Amino acid sequence: MSCFLSSITGFGRSFPIAGIGGFRRQKTPRGVRMIEHNCYCIRIQNLPVFFPERLHNLLCRCLRWVWRPWRRRDEAFGRSKRTALLMTNDPRVPLLLLPGTACDERVFAPLIEGLCGYPFLIGDMSGARTMPGLAESVLEAAPPFFHLAGFSLGGICALEMVAQQPERIATLVLIDTTARPDPPANAAVRYQAVEQARNLGMESYIQNAWSRLVAPINLETAMLRETIVAMARDCGVERLHAQTEVAINRRDSRPRLASITQATLVLAGACEQVCPLEAQQEIADGIPDAVLHLIEDAGHFAPLENSKAVARHVGRWLTAHSGPQS
Repeated sequence: MSCFLSSITGFGRSFPIAGIGGFRRQKTPRGVRMIEHNCYCIRIQNLPVFFPERLHNLLCRCLRWVWRPWRRRDEAFGRSKRTALLMTNDPRVPLLLLPGTACDERVFAPLIEGLCGYPFLIGDMSGARTMPGLAESVLEAAPPFFHLAGFSLGGICALEMVAQQPERIATLVLIDTTARPDPPANAAVRYQAVEQARNLGMESYIQNAWSRLVAPINLETAMLRETIVAMARDCGVERLHAQTEVAINRRDSRPRLASITQATLVLAGACEQVCPLEAQQEIADGIPDAVLHLIEDAGHFAPLENSKAVARHVGRWLTAHSGPQS
């Protein structure tokens, strides 16, 4: 039986080791189990529906026992260690997914479903105020070797991770992102948006930019809007503020594109306005042998707007480039 602990997350954040307590068990479709604790969860894939409750409870107790010394260590240093834990006998190289600003694993939910059990982890996009610092933090918690896919801010982080430790990354998937630095004049606009979200609520952060976030055909799609707004609400203003600092304090990755040796797939909504199509072409032209696909009927949120097309491209990419871990 293949048992894969795909992610330890709390609304997109990797599970803090100090926080494990009493879990409860939840059945979900397709043999996926969720062990929940407050707003946090551990997702275990490929467990049969008849997975014994006694064994399930034993797993919870073991997890608490394993993390107890880690908790004492982190408390001694006055910090909470973020981690993404992978337990699987699947020989394939895992896929590390990095969400964008004010997003969590829900932005990848249709993609994960479409990959039909491929081993994955969700990266923690918090805990830093600069892009190099965030990349270092994600790398610290990541497996030794992995495929890397980033959406929007996650894609910018992915480029920084490749620059820092290229030997750990098998292939690269960049979705609706950019290699360009943040224009200096844009900082004031970003800070104003954060203050507005603080005063009016996180929903306003999405509503004010809605016409630029999705393709015209999706402007009235209620479920899409609800999902993106829900992610923003759960993100919260403080996390948004930190991610804004990261977006501002990032390097120009364009001079480094030519040195990327990983096979790279670039995906972008055909109606992309946040990270313009010129920036997508710039990445594809700059990275040797990179492949660019534009996703029809999609804007910036292509993974949610046309999830089938994104999952198809990523699935084929992983099939073509995946092999057993060395």
